[in-house]
Amino acid sequence: MSRYTKKLIPVRRWLAASKGSGARRAWHWQRMSVLVPGLLASAAASAAITCTGGGGTTTLALPTLVVIPRDTSMPVGTLLTPWVAGPERPYTFTCNAPGGSGWLRGMSRNASGLVSAGISVPAPSGYAVNVNVAQSGVPGVGIAVYYRPYLRGWQVGFRAVLPDWGQTSLDYTGTGAGNQLGGQIYTALVKTAGVVSAGNVVPMEVATILPTAASGTPLGGGFTPDRYRIPAIRIQAGACVIPSDTRVALGDQKRTAFTAHGATGPWVDFRIPVTGCPAALTAIEYGLRSVNGLPPDPADSAKGVIAIAPGGAKGIGIQLWDNATGAAVPPYPTRMGLRGFVPGTAAYTLDLRARMYQTLPATEPGPVDAQVEITMMYR
Repeated sequence: MSRYTKKLIPVRRWLAASKGSGARRAWHWQRMSVLVPGLLASAAASAAITCTGGGGTTTLALPTLVVIPRDTSMPVGTLLTPWVAGPERPYTFTCNAPGGSGWLRGMSRNASGLVSAGISVPAPSGYAVNVNVAQSGVPGVGIAVYYRPYLRGWQVGFRAVLPDWGQTSLDYTGTGAGNQLGGQIYTALVKTAGVVSAGNVVPMEVATILPTAASGTPLGGGFTPDRYRIPAIRIQAGACVIPSDTRVALGDQKRTAFTAHGATGPWVDFRIPVTGCPAALTAIEYGLRSVNGLPPDPADSAKGVIAIAPGGAKGIGIQLWDNATGAAVPPYPTRMGLRGFVPGTAAYTLDLRARMYQTLPATEPGPVDAQVEITMMYR
């Protein structure tokens, strides 16, 4: 019950609690008579907005396992899950707003335990509002909550960045009896930092829906707020598994087979298994970085040729080829798409070949050893 309806209040005290244009009207009444405190209290009581209903608690159906690729260029603000919609509840509260009582606001507030992540993201498609993001407790992962209000019909929310961290959305309706007020909650996980860590998001309340006055103050009438929670969510930093060491034997070859720049030896095929790829990946790329550097001629590098270790044969490099694409492996950091990638598939094979390649006009005998590092990139 509003404080103005609990008891009759003397004029001067009522005036001290009033603000704005209401205070100016009260001074007018004081000049007419100071013998009608009951009349003033009755007017305040008739203008009070009251609401009933509410009281539900809903756990939103976010996935309980979210796999985040480790090596990714996703910018901060990228959604790590789609927007997950809660149930539509248009008639959660019934509110009476008599004439002269002011405006009724429907508001969703973040739970008091949440802390701002300092960023906002666009609401679900079709709703022109930016949504504040809260910290989840897992570094690099935030929680975005959008409230789609129902006030005499479905609304689209306040059309701007919300002015208050504690609000997830708001809207206004006019006066009258029997206003139906409710809404629908949308939730998503969001990337909030350059590096996303593995960890566990604990179950928590993320939003409270309640009716308020235009000032944001909760209304009277005996309603109970509707509350929304998320389940426990495991954040897993995903990556495919490749062998730590793969050896390729090119064999012994005669120096007489290499008589000019660009001369080559026979191809040797080899395969590298790629396993354990998370089902959430949408693309895989790989790159080969030469530990020993590149040959002196950039045209040779473009053909997939890498330099060999110091102290070995002179004028010889090693050429790398991707059998799946039928093309030379370009120098790192250029990457190639994993041929045959299908989302949800866990195992693949890098189908490659290598051979000796003459990089100078003349050669000298010696060992031909080289080392490359494989870098996998995920989306």
